[in-house]
Amino acid sequence: PSDAVRASAASALGRFLFKCEIEELPPERGAEIAERLIDLINDERATVELRRRALESAAFSSDERLHSLIARAYDDPEALIRISAIFAMGRSADESWSGTVRAEIRNPDPRFRFEAVRAAGELADRRAAPSLIALLAEADAEIRSAAIWSLGQVGGPVARQALQKLAASGGSAALRREAREALA
Repeated sequence: PSDAVRASAASALGRFLFKCEIEELPPERGAEIAERLIDLINDERATVELRRRALESAAFSSDERLHSLIARAYDDPEALIRISAIFAMGRSADESWSGTVRAEIRNPDPRFRFEAVRAAGELADRRAAPSLIALLAEADAEIRSAAIWSLGQVGGPVARQALQKLAASGGSAALRREAREALA
């Protein structure tokens, strides 16, 4: 009955759903997990935390309903649901979200910006590289680290050049290490 436990369980199911999608676990199990998560997303009585964690986990699913669920969450008046929608966009591996994610990289709210930076990396969106490079000077250390990671995921000559420059002479030892890890 604990909402916190239910939200944690919904988050944990994402790993299993991913394994079903890549056929490390039976696909029929994945369909069952996706169905339960989608039921939670659509349950208006469920807490915001439970609905958003269900959305984030369901994003691994190839279920055709997922795109519209993410779109509906992105239009939700609740900011936390919209943040989870951006997270889900990246996790979905659906390139149709790339433009939305790139736009959110410029969001003034750091919570949205952070999730958009991560989502750009998950989507391996090379067109996001210039925006990600600009964030290497970001004051928020978490966003800066996410930008470094995402540049490593995005790849390409522009991202590689920025990471090489950062690895060679960029600020602190921690930043240089993050850049080397992203290059790897």
